[in-house]
Amino acid sequence: MDVHVTLPPPIMVSSGLLPTGSLLESLIQISNEVTTVDKIPVTQYNNVSTMVRRIKLLSSLFEEIQETNTQLPPSSILCLTELYSVIRRVKSLMQTCKQGSRLWNLVRSEGVSNQFYVIVKEMSRALDILPLSLLKITVDTREQVELLHKQVKRVDSLVDDKEIQRRDELVQVMMSSSCCKSSKSKGVIDFEKVKVIMAQIGLKTPIDYEEEISKLEAEVEKQAGTGGLIVVSNINNLISLVSLSKSMVFDKEDQKTAKDEFMDTYSQHQHHQHHYPSTQSTVINIPDEYRCPISLDLMQVGLFIESNIEFLNCSNRIFLIYFFSFSRMITNQFDSNSEKID
Repeated sequence: MDVHVTLPPPIMVSSGLLPTGSLLESLIQISNEVTTVDKIPVTQYNNVSTMVRRIKLLSSLFEEIQETNTQLPPSSILCLTELYSVIRRVKSLMQTCKQGSRLWNLVRSEGVSNQFYVIVKEMSRALDILPLSLLKITVDTREQVELLHKQVKRVDSLVDDKEIQRRDELVQVMMSSSCCKSSKSKGVIDFEKVKVIMAQIGLKTPIDYEEEISKLEAEVEKQAGTGGLIVVSNINNLISLVSLSKSMVFDKEDQKTAKDEFMDTYSQHQHHQHHYPSTQSTVINIPDEYRCPISLDLMQVGLFIESNIEFLNCSNRIFLIYFFSFSRMITNQFDSNSEKID
C-alpha cells in the first residue's frame, strides 16, 4: 500500500527574539508539557519515549540557566529559540500519535518516523550553535548536553522494524479483505491474525474497536480535501476491516457486554435530561448496530430473526420485520446473480 505522507512545515518562530526570561519560562513550560505525558502511544512508542527523555534532559539545562539569572550570549539565545520551535513540533507530533487512529498511524509508520527524524536533525543543528563553554552551568549538565548532541548527530533512521513488520502483516490482511469483498466470501481473512495485530496496538475490546472506527471516520473527513482518493480509500478499507473484525473476533457475550456498557451511559444521559432539562449536555452518538433497522430507535429489547438481523421487539412491528427481511432477501439474490430485472 502506497501511503504518501506530507511533512508538516516547521513552526515558525518570530524573527524578533523573546526576552531571555520569557524565553526560558516558555521553554520550561512546554518541556514540562511534553515530559509529563500521562501515557505514551503504542504506535511510535520508541520515538516518543526517546524524544521525551531528550527533552527532559534539555529541561534540566533550561532550569539551570534560569537559576543563574545571568545575561546570555546572542548565539545561545538563537539556539534556545530554535529549540523552542523544535519542542513545539515534538508536542504537536506526539498529540497526533496519541489522539489519532492507531491503525492509520501504523499504516503510515515510515512517514511518521521520518517526521521524528527531521525534528531530531533540527535539534542537532540547534545544538551546533549552543556555546556551552560560555554558559554558567554545572559540569554534569554540560557533559549530558554534549552527549545528547553527539547522539542526535549520529541518528540515521528512526524506523521501528517491529512496527514495519506489523504494518506489513496488516497490509496483507487488508489485501485479503479486498479479495474477500470481491468474492463475497468471509473465509479468506485470518481473524486470529487480525486479533493479534489489533491487540498489539492496544485494541482489545469491542469499545476499543468502536473508538478506532470513530477516529478513522474523523481521519476520512480530515483527508477528504487534501489526502486524495487513494488515501481516503485506504482509510475506508481500514474502517471496513475493523467493523468486520469486530463482529467476527468477539462472541455475542462480548458484544452484549459492550452494548450493556453503552446502555448504562445512555440511561444516565436520559436520566440527566429528564431531571435537568435546562442544562446543556453532550449528544451521544448511538452506533447503528444498536438501532432498529426499521424504526431507528435504540433497541433495549432486541429480537433476532433467522437472517441474524436484530430488530426492536415490538408486536406491532412483526409485519414490517418480515417485510424488511423479505425485501433484503430479494435484494441479496439480485446482487448475487447480477441480473437486471425489468
